[in-house]
Amino acid sequence: MDSTINEKIIDETKYWMERAVIGLNLCPFANTVHVKNQIRYVISDAAHMSLC
Repeated sequence: MDSTINEKIIDETKYWMERAVIGLNLCPFANTVHVKNQIRYVISDAAHMSLC
């Protein structure tokens, strides 16, 4: 996958984390690890979930 596309996917996922998971307080622990940059975002090229 193109690195620009991967960056966009990760950026959109981080935005979703900030707005939904953290913003709606769906996980009380999410903000702490988010602000400390302790969340690892990885893009998989696997064709099927069982291969991830």
